[in-house]
Amino acid sequence: MTTFGPGQVRRPGLGLAVLLAATLAFALEQTSMASALTAMRISLHTSTRAVVWVMISAGVADAVFTPVLGRLGDLIGRRRVLIWSLLVLAVGSAVSTFAGDLPVMLVGRILQGAGSAVFPLGFGIAGDLFPPRRRTVAVGLLASLTGLSAGLGPVLGGLFVDHFSYRWIFGFSVVTALGSAAAVRAVLPDSARRAAGRLDLPGAAVLAAGLVALLIGVSQTQVWHGRAYALIVTGLIVLTGFLALERRRRAPMVDVSLLARRDVLLANLAALLIGFGMLDAFSIIPRLAETPKATGYGFGTGATEAGALLLPGCVLMTLVGPLAGRMALRFGAGRPFVLGAALSTIGLVLLAAAHGSPLAVAADACVLLVGVGFAFSAMPILIIDNVPARSTSEATGVNTLMRSVGTAVGTDVAGTLLANSVARHGVLPAAYSYTEAFLTGAVVVLGSVAVTLPLALRRGTSSSARIEALRVAAVSELQLEGEAR
Repeated sequence: MTTFGPGQVRRPGLGLAVLLAATLAFALEQTSMASALTAMRISLHTSTRAVVWVMISAGVADAVFTPVLGRLGDLIGRRRVLIWSLLVLAVGSAVSTFAGDLPVMLVGRILQGAGSAVFPLGFGIAGDLFPPRRRTVAVGLLASLTGLSAGLGPVLGGLFVDHFSYRWIFGFSVVTALGSAAAVRAVLPDSARRAAGRLDLPGAAVLAAGLVALLIGVSQTQVWHGRAYALIVTGLIVLTGFLALERRRRAPMVDVSLLARRDVLLANLAALLIGFGMLDAFSIIPRLAETPKATGYGFGTGATEAGALLLPGCVLMTLVGPLAGRMALRFGAGRPFVLGAALSTIGLVLLAAAHGSPLAVAADACVLLVGVGFAFSAMPILIIDNVPARSTSEATGVNTLMRSVGTAVGTDVAGTLLANSVARHGVLPAAYSYTEAFLTGAVVVLGSVAVTLPLALRRGTSSSARIEALRVAAVSELQLEGEAR
């Protein structure tokens, strides 16, 4: 098998295009599902409460698969694991396409969670494809695709649901996942970098158990009440035990010493906080838009039009990804992250103050999502700059996991605020509950500014010195790994 070191691929631009396609294949399938729940509930003859598990099961599977497959990619090759992940995503999508009842659909959705590995594996491969000068821009572009998929997904899902069938969402995913796997196999050689050791199966099992308990508990607080909070506490206890276990293992699932590095620790805490705030754009705004006009605050749109409100901001979010990478190269990743978090806070405050028309919401969402674009693009760069190259997929997988946990908690908090107003006032949420949800997100995202401000204030090296240091470190690391072999 052909291998390569950093900057040794003749056509890295084509390799990046393949990574972008693979990332988009997974992300679009996930984000387009929000438009399909009602049609799915009718087709599968199930209840509104039960069909929500279509989203919950995929979210839990994403959280479990992301760090496990990221670590496996560092051990046996990121290209190989990326191909496996895309193939499992295709199988899961095929199962969901033909599912005739909810249990089979849930099996398919859990399998689709394997596709979540495209993010940490893609960041690691991008680090191998490009020399330091271009690496940060490529990583920023990959990270910002989250925003584009969040805007395109609901629109694409709405078009399929309105004009064909929700099953076309899964069929589309089968085609894109298989095509991406073939492209990865044809274009990308494997990296020469490998982490030492083997996959820590006991650690992976404990991590999975803790995440499942935590995320299911978070998602069901409004339904299960005391039992949900018991699950959350159990999950936190298990995850604390997981960290203690990993400290004692020779080949841990997660290198706790890497996570304890100050910059990595701050980046992961910031991911948790900004993931919480991201919920406002991706879950609250469509719900606000689809609320009937008779309420006095809703816009009465359909699913496709509601998703379209986010599309301009999501396109801008994708465009700022490379810019964040350039800023990180010159000043360090702390500054673009703080800029992004500050803009996100401003966007959420604007949404709280002015969400009375579709134009106002779309404009405020642009401010929010440009900020999210800067922050999301800077986070993996913060991680990659502070861990060995052989561990980038593992470390960025944990960072992606933290963001997912933050999003899950934020979604539950927002849902609780809206549900409480329903309980007090009737069938639909009261107008003030949306203001409360936006302001809550703003406060939490402002916390991520405080967390990462020390990174932004730290004096960075000049771009030329930074590039040379990264180049020397990469060459030295490859030489040491070669001698070890």
